[in-house]
Amino acid sequence: MSDNHTEQAEEDDLPPGDPNTALTPEFVAYYGKVRTWLRQYGLEDTPCPSCGHNSWLITPAVDTPIRFPEMGKFYVGKSVPLTPVICQTCGFIRWFNALKIGALDKAEGHNPDAKAEGA
Repeated sequence: MSDNHTEQAEEDDLPPGDPNTALTPEFVAYYGKVRTWLRQYGLEDTPCPSCGHNSWLITPAVDTPIRFPEMGKFYVGKSVPLTPVICQTCGFIRWFNALKIGALDKAEGHNPDAKAEGA
């Protein structure tokens, strides 16, 4: 493999975006981990189940609070980091647990030992 091919492959693995916006090294690493996982499971080139197009945008993880309304409990401080992968045509969102797919690790600010509040 030539150096040119290697450089091209690295550029292809970078997230799309505004050329005037600097990408942080942390996001570039996160993006690469998400793409690797999607490729590994054959999900990178799958069509959108809503519109049938195949143009996906990987976005930063979102911390989602854990809440069990049927039990009257809200786990304060406890969350699940989710990776949204958004169809650029219709806006359909595929959600993946960022810890489970290896895009983030527990040391990145997530509190698995939070206490439950509520009835």
